[in-house]
Amino acid sequence: MSRWFAAATIMSVIGAPFLYFQKMRDREKDLEAASDDEKRRASLSLYLELEDTLEAFRDANNVCKVQHGSKTSLFVNRFLNHDMYDGMVLSAKMGLLTPDLQQDVQNVFRKIKLHNRYLEHMDKIQDKNNPYLLQHYEVLEEYEAYLKDNIPRLMNELK
Repeated sequence: MSRWFAAATIMSVIGAPFLYFQKMRDREKDLEAASDDEKRRASLSLYLELEDTLEAFRDANNVCKVQHGSKTSLFVNRFLNHDMYDGMVLSAKMGLLTPDLQQDVQNVFRKIKLHNRYLEHMDKIQDKNNPYLLQHYEVLEEYEAYLKDNIPRLMNELK
């Protein structure tokens, strides 16, 4: 009988660490799968938000055409969405992306936010002949050109 107890003791001493490490390996795989899923959802959310911005550029109803002197300015007269990006920054989900991708996302959304600030500022200017408006139009056109060039590239990276 003591041989059986000795054998059982040896088996438990050997088997317990084996089972422990097997459980830890399974848990690590589960966490890795959850992390991959979270990365996919974060990328998809940013992708859809950027797609909405491109739609705003394509929709002729959003385009404002302003004639000032001999120059005509065209810009999107609509606030661009950045709620998902802000939420990811606040919840630290941006850390799920690679550092290079994080930087690209930040650069694009910085221009989106600045675009919105210029629109807000333009609304506050009462005098429509104010020379600062001309500068605002030019800046908006510059930002939109940047966004139109960089958003499709960024969307490919997020895929």
